[in-house]
Amino acid sequence: PTSVKVFSGKSERSSSGLLEWDSKSDALETLGFLNHYQMKNPNGPYPYTLKLCFSTAQHAS
Repeated sequence: PTSVKVFSGKSERSSSGLLEWDSKSDALETLGFLNHYQMKNPNGPYPYTLKLCFSTAQHAS
């Protein structure tokens, strides 16, 4: 991504933010490969699941 904005959350169990790419095709490729990707959780038995979607925000920064 060309820009990343992480929002402060109420809980450590989840977080959210915005990722921005230079082109729609790069964003679509990332969404296709990484949506619902499960990452190892070093602090617990359950993995983190990366969930991606499109936003109506104009810019991430």
